[in-house]
Amino acid sequence: MKYFILIHIIAAAALLAAKRILKGVRKDSLESLIILMMPMGGLLVHVVVEICYKFLRIDENAVAEYEDYIKYKEFITLHKDIDIQKEINILSLGDRLMHSSSEEKKSAIMSLNTNDIEVKTGVLRKALLDKDPEVVHYAASTLSFIHDRYENKLSDMENEYARRSTTSKLYELISEYKKYLSLGIVDEISRPAHEKKYVSLLKELDSRSGGDFDMGIMIAREYIEYGNIEGALGILQKLRSKHADRYEVYIEYMHICYKKRDFKSIIRTAKKVKEMDIKIPDKEMKMVDFWT
Repeated sequence: MKYFILIHIIAAAALLAAKRILKGVRKDSLESLIILMMPMGGLLVHVVVEICYKFLRIDENAVAEYEDYIKYKEFITLHKDIDIQKEINILSLGDRLMHSSSEEKKSAIMSLNTNDIEVKTGVLRKALLDKDPEVVHYAASTLSFIHDRYENKLSDMENEYARRSTTSKLYELISEYKKYLSLGIVDEISRPAHEKKYVSLLKELDSRSGGDFDMGIMIAREYIEYGNIEGALGILQKLRSKHADRYEVYIEYMHICYKKRDFKSIIRTAKKVKEMDIKIPDKEMKMVDFWT
């Protein structure tokens, strides 16, 4: 702004000089005064604005700083669900197991001190594929140790639940069982027994849920995953009798039909869902659209 006014003044002065030389315009003519005062008016406005900023403590960069803050907040929001430490552990340990010497690989396994059980078991399962039998032995031994500790933990939780049979304790036990089954450390021989135990705990939770919709849907999904189709159908039937306007019941029923390869029922249910006057999330809506 300052440079613009300065250039304007110089241009106006040059114009006045040219008029006086070429046309003989008088020095005190009104036209000359107007031309000369135009940049002065701009300079005056600029001075007033500067004074206002100073007295009102207005920061010229406030808008820019706010925009930077919004960008930063959006970045944090976008990445807030990323576990940075977990990602670092996975990458660094994974690289060491792929590109290091056998001694370094064994050292990496022995120094695995992350508290994230998913990171531990993921890295160790990867080490089981190593070409060095000694590295495989180290990984298998560590996985066996984790397995035994988890078995003891579940046993302690079951004993605690036997002493205090509260719904919260039952839910904690179910959550721990689900995590245990998903880690890939249960051997194939004992896995059916653990899955049977897990399903029995879900049945007990179902009997305590009191018809709660969200709890019922969660149990039905777990039933479907672990093959208790009849149990899932029973829950969905009870939920539909009380919550006929909830799309989740029909979506889970479609999952059951897909497992049973009953495509006619899937199409029929999808059409019914599409006719319902309710809001359905995009992910589920895409599946409904596909079958209709």
